[in-house]
Amino acid sequence: MNSKLMISLANSVSSLVPGPTTTSVGGGLSKDVAIVLVVGFFLLAALMIPLHFRQKKKVKQFKEKQLRDFYQNNPRKTHMKYEDTKMFLPSWERAKYSAPIILFIVFIVIAISILVGSTLISR
Repeated sequence: MNSKLMISLANSVSSLVPGPTTTSVGGGLSKDVAIVLVVGFFLLAALMIPLHFRQKKKVKQFKEKQLRDFYQNNPRKTHMKYEDTKMFLPSWERAKYSAPIILFIVFIVIAISILVGSTLISR
């Protein structure tokens, strides 16, 4: 009696779980939507490249401003380079200026995962 109950319970649970006969592309995405998302994420990643170079210029300007302030506060140490002054870029500034390259990587990973996921499941 107990084994019959276990078998019927297993059969009812297995009927609820989708098996290999269910087909869904990319976790429920149609091919058209997957293509649009992949192209969109690749475009967003491409937009991050010029932003990264713009942020590099801003980092340089920020360091120059810091160095000017250092020279005003320490008039005898005007010969020192930025690295010798032991100054640094604050963490919030570094996060702000590094955001485009991090977003570039994130967008590329998302686009590739959607692309691979939609092609692997559709076989």
